[in-house]
Amino acid sequence: MIKQKRLDNILNYLAQNKAATLSELAKLNGVSLDTVRNDLAELEQGGGMVKRVHGGAVYHSDDSRRQVFRLRNVARIEEKTELATLIDDLVADGQAVAINNGTTNVVVAKRLAKTFTRLTIVTNSLSVVQVFTLAQTNSVIIPGGALDHSENCLYGGHCEEEISSYNIDTAIIAANAISLEKGITDFRLHEEGIIKAMLKNAKTRYVVADSSKFDSVSFINICSLDQIDAIITDSKLEDEVYQRYTESGVRIIRPKKPEGN
Repeated sequence: MIKQKRLDNILNYLAQNKAATLSELAKLNGVSLDTVRNDLAELEQGGGMVKRVHGGAVYHSDDSRRQVFRLRNVARIEEKTELATLIDDLVADGQAVAINNGTTNVVVAKRLAKTFTRLTIVTNSLSVVQVFTLAQTNSVIIPGGALDHSENCLYGGHCEEEISSYNIDTAIIAANAISLEKGITDFRLHEEGIIKAMLKNAKTRYVVADSSKFDSVSFINICSLDQIDAIITDSKLEDEVYQRYTESGVRIIRPKKPEGN
């Protein structure tokens, strides 16, 4: 069984049962205990929904997952604010813009709400909706779906189908990890289909990610790097990383580094 399928099986099993022993998970996937331990370590590192305990693993409660989202909201805020300023030149008033859920996109939404007045925003993020509600600017379409309390967003097949029915000018995708080998990956199980739906009918596709997200891999594959038009990031991205990616054909948009850096 391929690793991605094993990880999905474990995550779904824990979501339903809240806890599992190593033996249960080994039987579930037909693998050794050592393989289960390695899989659990990757899941724990990838997103915080799985926590290893002695002899097995537990699924994080909604309360603790909400805390993770709140912490992500304030993490690297300087970098997120800096990269959001680059959006001004990449979006035009009157466009339809798809924005998925993510703490970086909450900051991007604040920039869009401040800069533009005639956008049509398509988003599954209730945090993004709140930004535009408070600003009272632009039009907002909220596709119907199930509520993920911990991530404050909507998800599910109906949500994905509705998003896929729209012709999008620009998709702005917040993702968890970027690598040359695996492309764009993420830890959020519910967000995979949403992102793919937004990318499907978009004329232009951007990924927004602070510099810490480079050279990392999460456990859900989203898309290859050749399926996006550019990655928007902050000035702290190392020149060596920038060069490796651009030499591989990846367009990266970043601010100029401050003098002396």
